[in-house]
Amino acid sequence: MSQIKIIKRTKSLKLSRYPYLRLDKNERTSPFNETFLREFKKNLKSLHFTCYPEMYSFYQHLAKLHKLKIDHFLAISGIDHGLKSCIETFSTKNKNTIILNPTFAMIKIYLDVLKKKIKLIGYDNNFNLKYKQLLKSINKQADLIILSNPNSPTGTLIDKKNLIFLLKKAKKNKIKVVIDEAYFGFSSFTAISLLKKFDNLIILRTFSKSYGLAGLRAGYIISNPKNIELLSSLKPMYELNSLSLIAIRILLKKKYREDYIKKTNLGKKILINFLKRNEIPYRDTFANFILIDFKNFSKNIIQLSKKKKIIITGGFKSSIMKKYTRVTTAPPNEIKKFITVIKNVIQKKYQI
Repeated sequence: MSQIKIIKRTKSLKLSRYPYLRLDKNERTSPFNETFLREFKKNLKSLHFTCYPEMYSFYQHLAKLHKLKIDHFLAISGIDHGLKSCIETFSTKNKNTIILNPTFAMIKIYLDVLKKKIKLIGYDNNFNLKYKQLLKSINKQADLIILSNPNSPTGTLIDKKNLIFLLKKAKKNKIKVVIDEAYFGFSSFTAISLLKKFDNLIILRTFSKSYGLAGLRAGYIISNPKNIELLSSLKPMYELNSLSLIAIRILLKKKYREDYIKKTNLGKKILINFLKRNEIPYRDTFANFILIDFKNFSKNIIQLSKKKKIIITGGFKSSIMKKYTRVTTAPPNEIKKFITVIKNVIQKKYQI
């Protein structure tokens, strides 16, 4: 109990985010079209409320999608649930769990709650991962490595060559490697092709980002059957709810997801071109967000954005992130609304 008392969590927001253009948490920003909604409603029956979820067809869909057998998958209620399960299953009290710094905040929270030893691997001022330090940390004192790839909030990526070298050393030291691929879809790399070679590899996927189902809390783990069997011992009675299963079955028809990714990437390109023309420093990422250094305009832009019903994120504690505002990228019609805010501030049409 004493350990839990020292962990501080943010409480739920009092004000609703629904009326805003949400460029703060890398969610889908555009509403689903009527075709999707009609198909969802058509498939929705009373029994989806009254009966417990039936999971088998979901696993069949995943097996077909990834061309693997069903026993390679475990459904999870979002990436954070998957991370918690991996930590509880594969991390022991007296050994290190190696994580990136900064990274997805829930990783450290779960490790702290469970009183796990943590080895943090940071970045230099140019956002280069301290890879040699990471490799040096892969030894008999560690039993778990957790990598978000692409990472958030840095938006950086460990490429295939370096990842293979890391996995080889981890396998030699009997260390599990968990890779959070939440932003797959916006990046061009996945570690799935490495699963057959590395039985210590565990991949987490979510339907929150490129699929746009953040509100339904659904994802899955991919690994070899032995790891999945171990992780399944901690699964809830029913992994997902029936409504998420309906939505996922529809979205696995590629047209919805691919169309949104295409439009989001176009919006990102428009924003980058605007920043270049106006000589505003930024960092592109392998995810659906951009890091922007608005310098002295930052406070004005955040304030005017809110006034215009747009939410963006700043105030990162990490030293390399402090000067940046993170902006979720969106389709052109939405990203142009934010560009208008920037124009109004840099042209001094708006002041605090």
